Amino acid sequence: MKKTTNSEVIFRGRKKPTSEDMMAIAKETLELYVPLARRLGLHDAADELTERSFGIVRDLLGDPEDDSEQGHEKGKEQKNKKPD
Repeated sequence: MKKTTNSEVIFRGRKKPTSEDMMAIAKETLELYVPLARRLGLHDAADELTERSFGIVRDLLGDPEDDSEQGHEKGKEQKNKKPD
């Protein structure tokens, strides 16, 4: 007998995902699919899965650091700024 995962239920359209569901899918992805992709040599896919999973977690929990485009621009400006 096959166990149906949260992601299968949601992606098949059986129910609308809640924030708890999205967090569970992100956790499942980080614990199962990212390591599997790395073992198969799919490093780019693993990196993308990791980025997207952490993006979901960041969106749901709120990011203590400003990770918006403005935050990225500020960081770039500070890196490119020459010391006086």
